[in-house]
Amino acid sequence: MSTGLKILVGLATAFAVLLIGSTMLLGTVVAVGGVASFRMASSDGPNLYVPVPAALIDVAATSGGWMVSGSRHGDLLLEELEHEVDLDRWGGVARNLLEVIEDCPDVTFVEVVDGNDTVRVFKEGRYLRVRVTDGRDLDLEVSVPTKTATRTVARLLGA
Repeated sequence: MSTGLKILVGLATAFAVLLIGSTMLLGTVVAVGGVASFRMASSDGPNLYVPVPAALIDVAATSGGWMVSGSRHGDLLLEELEHEVDLDRWGGVARNLLEVIEDCPDVTFVEVVDGNDTVRVFKEGRYLRVRVTDGRDLDLEVSVPTKTATRTVARLLGA
């Protein structure tokens, strides 16, 4: 076998190993952490589905700086929240509530119906979901793994 062919075979093998390893790593991350998603369906507009591995939300919450107490953006967000909510009083309640929700069975927390318009907040399996429909042609859904929601709120509140 010539030297050029050996190099080509070596590069092809390295690429195959890298591709298989990356696929297995991504599959493991998704299987363990789940997938957060945004879905929008409309009869007269674009249909959109954006899946995001939940592990990326954790990375953004810890290293992105926009939700971490002590960062400029995080402090601005917390300052705005403190004007609206007593975080010392209700922050722990929010964390505890989310921890309990992780273990509760499937349930609808809130459902508001106004004519043909519906907003529903519910837990289904390991996910918190918010679904909004306008009864005509729009259907939106945001879905987040319960463990990810709990960790994100805890980080937001500096716990």
